[in-house]
Amino acid sequence: MGRISKLKKKTVINVNDGRKIGSICDVDVDLEDGCVKGIMVRVCASYQPCGGKCKEVIIPFDRVVRAGGDVVLVRAEMQNILRFLEAPRP
Repeated sequence: MGRISKLKKKTVINVNDGRKIGSICDVDVDLEDGCVKGIMVRVCASYQPCGGKCKEVIIPFDRVVRAGGDVVLVRAEMQNILRFLEAPRP
């Protein structure tokens, strides 16, 4: 069993293209059953079109491939991340 605090600030790498997405800033938890639904990642500039401001994106927990000492590997579709980042904020 692990602690959520141990996940924070870990680097998130996309195994589809080997690029760093960002670092974990929070975790999305279902309060009814206590299961982790996703990880909230602060997206780094390499994924941002035109070097935009930092934004957070939630990656579903079923996309996490492996969590190691300093790195979390995820299988994320780049076009989905970019579509989210380009969407206007409410």
